[in-house]
Amino acid sequence: MKDNRFVIHSALKKYNIDQDKVTAPQNTVSHAIEQLQKLHDLSGLHFKDTSLPVKGSHSIRFACEEYQTSGKGLTSDQCKASAIMEFIERYSWLHFDYEKNPGYRIATFKEVAKEKETVCPTYFLSNFFALENKDQLTDKILSIPIKWVEGISLTDGRPFFYPINWHNYVYGTNGLAAGNVMEEAILQAVCELIERDNIFRLFALCEPGNSVNQESIRHPLLRSLIDEVKEAGISILIKDISYDLGIPTFIVQGTLEADADLITHKGVGHGCHPDPHKALIRALSEYFEGLSSTKDSMKRIKTDFKKEEHRKKSLPAHGGFIVTLNPNMLYESKKNISMDDIPDLSHEDIGQELKSILSILSDHGHDMILIDKTDPNLNIPAVRIFSQRMRSVINGEIHSPFRAMSGLCYEAFDDQSADAFIRQFYLDISRLSDNLSGMFNALLIPPSASTFFCRNFQESLLNLMRQRKRIFSSAAINTFDLLLKKGI
Repeated sequence: MKDNRFVIHSALKKYNIDQDKVTAPQNTVSHAIEQLQKLHDLSGLHFKDTSLPVKGSHSIRFACEEYQTSGKGLTSDQCKASAIMEFIERYSWLHFDYEKNPGYRIATFKEVAKEKETVCPTYFLSNFFALENKDQLTDKILSIPIKWVEGISLTDGRPFFYPINWHNYVYGTNGLAAGNVMEEAILQAVCELIERDNIFRLFALCEPGNSVNQESIRHPLLRSLIDEVKEAGISILIKDISYDLGIPTFIVQGTLEADADLITHKGVGHGCHPDPHKALIRALSEYFEGLSSTKDSMKRIKTDFKKEEHRKKSLPAHGGFIVTLNPNMLYESKKNISMDDIPDLSHEDIGQELKSILSILSDHGHDMILIDKTDPNLNIPAVRIFSQRMRSVINGEIHSPFRAMSGLCYEAFDDQSADAFIRQFYLDISRLSDNLSGMFNALLIPPSASTFFCRNFQESLLNLMRQRKRIFSSAAINTFDLLLKKGI
């Protein structure tokens, strides 16, 4: 029998200021630009350094063919590398030729499960909570033709069949990453899955985290950053949400006192990394990046961003999470801890860190599945890491599964079911937002699934982006249109 086991190679760190990489960020940027230039005219390429209230942190936008991605970090160079590698990650995702992937097939779950190792039936709705008729919905999903590709277990190399279009609809970019080498990309993707699942445990399952004593933080970069945060008028709440895995994970909440009447008053960031100090740097950097993006949007969009007006015009939300979760869990604590209480799993070799993390996950029943999404033209490592037992509250689309179910049915040419599910999705939105006019419109003029979806799910992802005006600009949409026309 052929051994498909992924061999984890040594990947020694050559850069470790604010993040750990196998090469300096300047090299990452120059190599990525060199590869992109082989595919596209990059005459319009530029980096934009956005202003932050904290001088020790950076947030940079990478604009390529009018599409922008964001980078974060404590140095300008690392920010640039982060931004351009996020673009590589998304480009590789949208250009992944799933039909050429080993094991590609279109079949129902029941058909695949008879012959191949794949997900458990409970996987499909594990990311949703407070659902009615969950068993009935699961039975329907199991009978819909789904697109499948073959991944490999990072534990033992065995093949595992992955429901690619369902997972894309429900989880979006969660578990996607690009890196200088494969080990770097895989570790980053694995850490993102851990981070998102721990956030699910905090807000959806209401498992309290630990409050971190900020005076116990002695890492020079972090100490300097926290002092600068205070000088900028921002108060920071730091929670350890590593839970029983013991893989360093943090969520931070920042409160900008000067913006007390604005939606930028409070925000969150989260991060996971083998090194607890790097994990906290990631969480803080993500908060700063989100603050920067929101302030940027406020300058461009003519609307009243006062907190009370915002509450009247939008879904009730807090810190990016729909209120069905429980944002008050940020203020609940299991215990108070020191930074020294958090395990340090770091090693000078990223390959060794990856082995250690995978071993811990395996001991807790998590089998990590690798789908190699490296674009053959770019030749920069890009992956999707999948674990059927890991969840996320971030991509749940108000935690209604009906839009994803509509997409599956539409791709399977079951337009009647697709329209029924997209109508139910509209009703869910109306119910959550107390939007009676929207509910009546959904009842009287049922929306068509063709408004959202295409027979090719990657083009459907583009259509869904068009519906997310609060997140994606028209420039992003135009560029993804161009990328799809060129590569898919």
